Amino acid sequence: MNISDERLLVIGRLIGIHRKEMLSCTKSARWTQAEFCRDVCSEATLSKMEAGKEVRFPENYIIFADKLGFKCDQIDIVDAAIERLINAMYTDMEYGHKDKVIVSCQKAVKLLKKLQSILYYNELYQIFYEMESYLIKDRPFSHAYVSAVMKEMEILPWKLKELMKGFLFTNSYSHDSDKAFEKMCRQIQIQDSDYIANQMNLLLYYMVNSNGMKFIELSKQLETKLIASSNYIRLFDMYNICLVMMSELDKDEISNYVDKIENLIHKEVLPGKKISEYYHNRGLTFYMHQEFENALVCLQSALRFDEDDILSTTLFIAGCQRRLHMPVAIMDLDEAIRKKYSRFLQSIYDYFKMGTEVSAFDKQKFIMENIVPDLEYNEPLFNDMFRYELNELVAETSQYKDTYIYDLKSREVLNK
Repeated sequence: MNISDERLLVIGRLIGIHRKEMLSCTKSARWTQAEFCRDVCSEATLSKMEAGKEVRFPENYIIFADKLGFKCDQIDIVDAAIERLINAMYTDMEYGHKDKVIVSCQKAVKLLKKLQSILYYNELYQIFYEMESYLIKDRPFSHAYVSAVMKEMEILPWKLKELMKGFLFTNSYSHDSDKAFEKMCRQIQIQDSDYIANQMNLLLYYMVNSNGMKFIELSKQLETKLIASSNYIRLFDMYNICLVMMSELDKDEISNYVDKIENLIHKEVLPGKKISEYYHNRGLTFYMHQEFENALVCLQSALRFDEDDILSTTLFIAGCQRRLHMPVAIMDLDEAIRKKYSRFLQSIYDYFKMGTEVSAFDKQKFIMENIVPDLEYNEPLFNDMFRYELNELVAETSQYKDTYIYDLKSREVLNK
């Protein structure tokens, strides 16, 4: 058996994880320690093996893996390739190069796909497969997967462990309740991580918990590190987080961070998509505060820097133009481009593309039939946008019943 002692210790811990999982799922006595090790070794020896300690007879690993439906093996060329991919992912995630992380993930999945019958390679395959799905499809991790990864964390290569901390943090931040999120942060010990990507997550954690002192302290430390390493993408991300935090903490500092962000943009060291995202979000903030002139300038800037995801930005540009009593002048989008978006967004586009020949009655009917039904499942700012549109139309049509129906729907949106 050409397997290193270090790998055998890892396999032993995985045997314990899988055996306990089978016991939990089936409640069958065959998965208890006493039955599982019968005619093979003592319970004490199995306990040592499952704790990641060295045992006397290495062949027992093969026997126990076989009972679980797995094989034992170590393939040096695969290990070396996986190590290279993890190193690349670690660096690319640190510098915010998401596209490169996805490519490395895909390579790892392809490499490990045919090795799922082998303990350790099976676990790595599941980790990279779920990472890939999360990055590409934004699909939240299942509870079963999170539970499995948490049990495996201590046996992962340390760089992969740090990466997984980040993925578990962002998954919980986006999809879990406040209580579950706090529990996850404690479990992964996010506050103890020196990895830049996780320190960015820690900054978010302090923001969520309104811990201003620790937020400011960490943001200053990160700023120094990121400037020294020319990590402009993460520096840009950090300034954007600070911009949000300062709106609650110290409004006088907002202009300072806006200046820092604008300086980075002018340096031409950032990808267009990042810049577009900043202007889009800043535009929506202005829109939310009824500052439609500023919103329009930011949203138009967002379109200049990125034309890959343009419909939402285009619709808010139209909303600003309407509020400013300007003619709606938005770009013509091919049907093939429009079909990439939801029916709801397509309907809003169709509404704003209606010419003056379309009557107020027909426009009002269009809103009630095509936009109101899906209002609660979309960006809440659309609620305000079409309350305004409906008010303008009702002033002409006098069909006030629709405003009552709309207000009922709006309450559902605001109470979500």
